[in-house]
Amino acid sequence: MTQWHVELEYLAIIPEFLTLRNDARDLVDENVYIDHLEDRTRIRVELEANHAVEAITTVLQKLERLQAEFLRGTAPVFCEATTAAEKDIRVEKMADRMRPKLATIGDFKRMTGVGNSRAAIVAQRPDFPRPLGTTAAGAVYAEEDLLRFISTWDRSPGRPSAARTGSPDPEI
Repeated sequence: MTQWHVELEYLAIIPEFLTLRNDARDLVDENVYIDHLEDRTRIRVELEANHAVEAITTVLQKLERLQAEFLRGTAPVFCEATTAAEKDIRVEKMADRMRPKLATIGDFKRMTGVGNSRAAIVAQRPDFPRPLGTTAAGAVYAEEDLLRFISTWDRSPGRPSAARTGSPDPEI
């Protein structure tokens, strides 16, 4: 037997949401998680089964009454079964995507080829990205923000005009 996570989505808004949550727990022996989203209801069930088809069939059978009473007979628009291991991998990948890559002024210098003083001057520009935070080593930026700035940065030679930088100080 393998631990499975079955996720179902219904295009139904359930006014009796709290009642549904309690009834679902009474009707299904396994762990049931119900999320009421803006325009749909998501039901996640954890259970032991030999394979994905058995896991989905078991959940659908156990949710028949729930589906008839609270989901007004609608069929799920989405159904997926994943093993616990697959779910853990998916959650970790999602967390990695949500975590920004960090960069420092040193990284900015390497990306652009400028020196210390030029990097310090450019970092004072009003259109330079705001740091996410500061450590003892200096400001920490989202790498994506620095790359976006670099892609729009006017690196024309000579002293920039106030109109070009958005700053009243032409040195910046």
